[in-house]
Amino acid sequence: MHWINKLFMYSCVSLLAMAQDEPLHLCASGTVQLALSAVLSSPHVVKCASAVGISPESLVKGDRLTSAQVVAFRESPSCAAYHERMMETLQRIYPACVDSTSMVSTTKMGATTFAQRVKSLTS
Repeated sequence: MHWINKLFMYSCVSLLAMAQDEPLHLCASGTVQLALSAVLSSPHVVKCASAVGISPESLVKGDRLTSAQVVAFRESPSCAAYHERMMETLQRIYPACVDSTSMVSTTKMGATTFAQRVKSLTS
């Protein structure tokens, strides 16, 4: 077999293996929201929102932030703790599933780093 064909075959096998690790079913209605409800009522949310200068409701909804608010979010230990708890909670959803709102798996959502979260606030 020509080396290009082998490379293509190995690439396809690798992609198939990765795809099988990813859940293919949608989360039951409310799964992600229910899992995150305890995190959303944690003191970290209130402290993070206060540091950023918005209401906890706006923080949870993901309202747009100004550049100064993004900097405050990035520098706040409470915001980092809030983010970390959210990611840990998402990773504990079993079986992992695809959120019907974002169409992203709970596994992938739970793997979002704080730096990625901060970057998403600026885009």
